[in-house]
Amino acid sequence: MSKIFIFGIGGTGSRVLRSLTMILATGVKFGADEIVPIIIDPDAANADLTRTVSLLNNYSEIRENLQFNTDNKNRFFRTEIERILPNYTLRINDTFIRIHYWLIISIIRSKR
Repeated sequence: MSKIFIFGIGGTGSRVLRSLTMILATGVKFGADEIVPIIIDPDAANADLTRTVSLLNNYSEIRENLQFNTDNKNRFFRTEIERILPNYTLRINDTFIRIHYWLIISIIRSKR
């Protein structure tokens, strides 16, 4: 059983994961049996994040009610989306990101 871990970073990463979830719902073969989405976003109130988590939860709920066997040729919702973190989200401290951002900007400016 193959797994692919997909990291969605920030609002754009959440939107990409939402699009991927919609594609998987249509039954497109992805090349893995399971997808493990991990969203990294310091803004827990981000609307893109909440919409993506809601869609991932809906996908999993629908998939639980479907049957997949050799007699059933249904491809819809075939790929399992596994949740290894609460709300698929890796919580990070906003201060941590700001410090690293400040360090990166400082290094870039010092090279000029």
